Amino acid sequence: MIKSILRLIQDFIENRSDEIENGLAKNNREFKDLTLKIIDLQNKIIKTISPDNQLLLEELDDLRTQRDSIVTEAIYKKGLCDGIKIESIIHNVKSREIKQFDKLRDGVRRLY
Repeated sequence: MIKSILRLIQDFIENRSDEIENGLAKNNREFKDLTLKIIDLQNKIIKTISPDNQLLLEELDDLRTQRDSIVTEAIYKKGLCDGIKIESIIHNVKSREIKQFDKLRDGVRRLY
């Protein structure tokens, strides 16, 4: 059961990360501009190097993409865990406030 829950969370993170990246690619002007600059530079470099080095450049790009995906996933997981912790803190604060309010209310009721 725990493994299936963890798999669901992992799938959610992967899908959400893709959704975020696609949203940036579609809606964020700075992201689009940087992507176009990267493609332009890669194309300029490819024109100046041998076919063997072109393959090396492609492999380097793939490895960087894989590495960046690991970082992105780690950041997302950490953010998800932080969000859960924050929600728990807020819940605990609310619970304490409710208990304090209940004590105050009970004290006021005893006055009457």
